[in-house]
Amino acid sequence: MASIVGCRAARILFMYLGLPVGENMARLKGWDRLLDKFKSKLAKCKVKSLSIGGRSVLLKSVLGGLGIYYLLLFMPVAIAKRLEAMRATFFWGESVNEKKMSWVKWDQVLAKRDRGGWTWGAWCGGFFDKRLKADGGSPWARVIAAVAKLDVAKVIAENTLMRRVGNGRDTSFWEDCWIGDTPLAVKFPRLVDLEMNRGCTVEDRWNEDGWLWAWQRPMTGRNLSAFQELRADGDFNVGDTRRWIDDIVLPPGSVPTRWCPMVPRKVNIFIWRMRLQRIPTWVALSGRGLEIPSILCPVCGMASENNEHLFGRCEVANSLWSLVFRWLQIHPRLVWDPDEVFTWVDGCRVDNNRKRIIEAVVCSTYWVIWRFRNDVVHATRKLRKDALFDTTRELPFLWFSNRCNKVMVSWSLWLQNPLN
Repeated sequence: MASIVGCRAARILFMYLGLPVGENMARLKGWDRLLDKFKSKLAKCKVKSLSIGGRSVLLKSVLGGLGIYYLLLFMPVAIAKRLEAMRATFFWGESVNEKKMSWVKWDQVLAKRDRGGWTWGAWCGGFFDKRLKADGGSPWARVIAAVAKLDVAKVIAENTLMRRVGNGRDTSFWEDCWIGDTPLAVKFPRLVDLEMNRGCTVEDRWNEDGWLWAWQRPMTGRNLSAFQELRADGDFNVGDTRRWIDDIVLPPGSVPTRWCPMVPRKVNIFIWRMRLQRIPTWVALSGRGLEIPSILCPVCGMASENNEHLFGRCEVANSLWSLVFRWLQIHPRLVWDPDEVFTWVDGCRVDNNRKRIIEAVVCSTYWVIWRFRNDVVHATRKLRKDALFDTTRELPFLWFSNRCNKVMVSWSLWLQNPLN
């Protein structure tokens, strides 16, 4: 054919829109191009130059979409697990020659925020384990077999799959199950009583301009509310489907993730880990089997270093909290547990802007205490003890002024009291 047309003969295996054509994707070797592309995105220089907040943005915005583009539904389970391992090692700052400790289970990191995670979502291939692996045959035969096994495993209900409506001539609008898993006559009984032709088809109620309704009388009250719900029913939403799968595949978390829009992502991640008791204090490291010369607080040396002591009972932290509350002119009940502190923040009887300021100041205080502790441990001396309060006031001002353009706060007024 090439000699007849007068062009150069090409090989069967070639790339089209970034995808290999002619490759046997049932073999693990066929996915080497995808793995190489992920490795190039997760270069060592990016691990060193990006903070944990920057790495999380890269993982969610860039690497999360690559798997969808490569038709992840039929990806082998071994490849899906390797990709998840690459994402996990990149998030925790690991490289080829450097291993780091993973402080939170990866499934919990992938979960939604109200389930204690970061809303990244698991790879769709993650739940196609050996129990759900479809038999061989044509692609559609594999799809049907996989759906049947997913129904047995209670991952995707088989009754959520419906017939194709087509032109709508053979589908009853009210009696057939063509939107959702319940006939509209069962879901909207009040509207069926108002329908002039209960035996109408989908074709009778649709034309090029939209839906055609025929009611016995005008809509009012609860009938109007049901009609508005009917008009919105059946819209497909990828995000809802993604969350539905994650609710089944990923484990629930005991502590919902707290997200403060006024502070950087890396600070939010730190607060999340702190509330989960997943930061490398001496007590936490000792509990993981590491040999620690002393588990005493490196800042004061008066007690074992755990979250409650480091961020509250330590003399440095205690004095810093006193200065912060005196600056804000508030006098909360003395608590040391971070969850109780944020519960107090949520219960403050102030407007939303002032509540955001209080939350940002609290997050800044925790962040400054942690940075100072690390400076003491690693002897970097970037923060002085007498400058902790100044840093605690400066950071939330920079965060708030750069992220909230509707409210203008001057530096002089901020130093006096940011809540005034």
